[in-house]
Amino acid sequence: MKNSLTILLLFCVVCQGIAQDPQLFDNEWYVEKVVLDEVEFNFLGGSAYGVISFNTATFNVGHPNCKQGVTNTIIYLGADSFTIEGGPSVLLGKCSQPDDTEFMFRHFSIYHNLDTGASNNPFVYSFEEENDVIMLTITNLDGDQAIYTSEPLGVSQNELSDVVFYPNPAQNIITIKGNEFLENLSISIYDVAGKKILAKSTLSFDTYTLDIASLKVGVYFLELQTTEGAKILEKIVKL
Repeated sequence: MKNSLTILLLFCVVCQGIAQDPQLFDNEWYVEKVVLDEVEFNFLGGSAYGVISFNTATFNVGHPNCKQGVTNTIIYLGADSFTIEGGPSVLLGKCSQPDDTEFMFRHFSIYHNLDTGASNNPFVYSFEEENDVIMLTITNLDGDQAIYTSEPLGVSQNELSDVVFYPNPAQNIITIKGNEFLENLSISIYDVAGKKILAKSTLSFDTYTLDIASLKVGVYFLELQTTEGAKILEKIVKL
């Protein structure tokens, strides 16, 4: 029995080290639609936008504006498959609109049974490219899917598409720079659980210096939004 456990542990360590497609880690992934029991549910905009990210040890899925996020331990089984461990028994987040909340729950249900909290392991993923945008499809044990894009929906066609954030990672200051003068913007920073921890509003600039010195070391999401509803979400790393 002891030998069997040792072999299993060694197997899991090897799984953690299996090389993955770099695209998985190099992008933040924004949910475009989920497919449950062969029925498609598309994200049509609003507060329920969802984002996922991967690293070698964890898988994060969240809906920042709905104040809900989950961090899972991830084990890579092969070059295109993985399992996750962890997840909430109860989702407490709530979006501003009932339809947005329902979409959020559907998104989370790809990864967890919302009644039991069990993970819907294993998962496989694949990539394709469409109009210079990378698409990621994740399929769970039951054949349900979540489809993501490497850009937030609609961002590439709004005035925020050329905004850059630097340096990133950063220790004290992040500079936000646009190609033109931007008016009436709001800036929000969320932690990986979707909790808003910094907010600034009614800002106008072409270059803005954001002080992040008070943040703890870790990963955050910085959202820039106009009064017309255009928005962009950027993952930032605080050193």
